[in-house]
Amino acid sequence: MSYETKASHGFLRCFLIGEGVGIAVALVILVLFSFMFSMGQLSLSLFEPFLVTAAGLGALVAGFVAAKQRGASGLLTGAIAGAIFWLLLVILGMLLHTGKYDIIGLLIKLVICVVAASLGGILAINARPRKKYLK
Repeated sequence: MSYETKASHGFLRCFLIGEGVGIAVALVILVLFSFMFSMGQLSLSLFEPFLVTAAGLGALVAGFVAAKQRGASGLLTGAIAGAIFWLLLVILGMLLHTGKYDIIGLLIKLVICVVAASLGGILAINARPRKKYLK
């Protein structure tokens, strides 16, 4: 695909695809972690760090996919994807949990999501394109 074709995909479409893939990856990681918790292999004190890890990895993938789809501005695309990913996590969390929220914890998760997704965006743009061999 040429640069013009990637850019014509649309600004919003690259984020929708990236967020969908990122949330799917985070859900798979959370299912694996919950299986390990239910088997009694992990202490419940590790619950919050594993949630943040799953969110960070999901944001990294979301930034990577969004930047790869867009084809330009990896850092900016990743940062926007990370902020959207965090916003989706907060909205889903508020819909599913009615307890108190820690503002400092939310801000820390925002920084983790934005930094991880920015790193994913940078990796996506700087990754070498695959060589296509003709047979």
